[in-house]
Amino acid sequence: MCVLYAEKKYPLELNLKYGAKTEPEGLEQLGAYMELMGVREGWLIIFDRNKDTFWENKLYWKTVDTIHGTIHVVGC
Repeated sequence: MCVLYAEKKYPLELNLKYGAKTEPEGLEQLGAYMELMGVREGWLIIFDRNKDTFWENKLYWKTVDTIHGTIHVVGC
């Protein structure tokens, strides 16, 4: 998904959490999109639908520097 606002592009990747591979695969996929779009910043949003996981463990924000640029990873 890409949000276009004030003539700037904001790429977003929305993923459902399926274990430890979700984040690295999402970073790689979003990085490829960012490269195609010619931007150096994007957002990876990971939804954790596990009912046994407490909200305190689901909610987080971190920034990862990759070869494609800066990716903000948001857990929810």
